[in-house]
Amino acid sequence: MWIIYNKAAIINSADMCRVYSSNDEIFSNPMMETKRIVQELTEKCGVPKPPSVITQPIIDSFIDPSLHHNKKNNPEDGTILEKYGDCDIPTFSELDISAKDMYLYAMRIHCDLQNGAAYHVDYKWPEI
Repeated sequence: MWIIYNKAAIINSADMCRVYSSNDEIFSNPMMETKRIVQELTEKCGVPKPPSVITQPIIDSFIDPSLHHNKKNNPEDGTILEKYGDCDIPTFSELDISAKDMYLYAMRIHCDLQNGAAYHVDYKWPEI
């Protein structure tokens, strides 16, 4: 579902103003990343500023650290399943052999989202 959603979002917003973020950026510093997103939406995309200042309690009401659950499944020893360009795809501790291909497929797209390749008009989305 994640792959289909991201593919559709990127293709359908190709001619629109975009502000990029990531799950990692949001969870690493939610307040700073939210302020950066608001600033870029306002200055770069012409979106009106929010009617009120975003405060830490507002951020806390939206950000649930328990939703960052997949990070705990990555091995602490840094075991890499595959090197994909400049992106290291970590071994996933709960990965069984039947899910390996789909995991690698999704992680390669994740890497292309991080490095920006997936946003290029000529990006070739892999077939599922």
